[in-house]
Amino acid sequence: MWVVVIRGPGYREVLEVLRSKGVSFQLVDPLVIDEEDIVKEIRALPSQVRGKVRYGRGRPLPITRSGRLNTGNTAIVLVYRDGKLLDVYPKQLGERYVSPVEGVRRLGEVSPYHPYEESLVSLIRDRPELIGASRVIRTHWELMEDDRVVGEVDLLLEDGSGGRVLVEVEETIGEEAVTQILALAGVLRRRGICPSRLAIVGFAADSKSVRAAKEAGIEVWVLRLERVDRVEG
Repeated sequence: MWVVVIRGPGYREVLEVLRSKGVSFQLVDPLVIDEEDIVKEIRALPSQVRGKVRYGRGRPLPITRSGRLNTGNTAIVLVYRDGKLLDVYPKQLGERYVSPVEGVRRLGEVSPYHPYEESLVSLIRDRPELIGASRVIRTHWELMEDDRVVGEVDLLLEDGSGGRVLVEVEETIGEEAVTQILALAGVLRRRGICPSRLAIVGFAADSKSVRAAKEAGIEVWVLRLERVDRVEG
């Protein structure tokens, strides 16, 4: 893996994270790069990887409205392997903004921003009643302890009785999701927030994970599609 950092606001913090992780990188000045080629590389990334990269309103993204690199507003991180661009930061994946610093912190990890998981987060955020909740309190909430990120809450909801509902979203629910939500609940309790319900939502779940969740008092919700062949009435 090779990381190229194009100098822009916030680049020093990006370099600090890369050095702490021992990741090889190159810092380049926007005046000496082939801007057109880099824009083409970014646009050629699969949409499920790059998400939204063209700047509009809100937080800065790597490409301006006019199609140029947005180095006046943000540092840009390009992740390469074997000479091929694999990823770019910052970017917008659904409702989730991934800054350059957050992007390099996640290097080497399985991306928590899988597009199918993000669609589930959006669905539950817009329709919390689907899992018996009434409103959304937080989404994509990074939890910090001792000045470091210890986890991220996908959704924190409130049910009709005022109880907190902690939700973990996974494309395929495995035992690691059970471990993860229990750890997040522990962090919240240390903050004085005691969820009355823990729920994992996904597209599929294996029986072993469902048993583990049940033993831990965790709800498992799996999205289903129902085929309707006839319309009555």
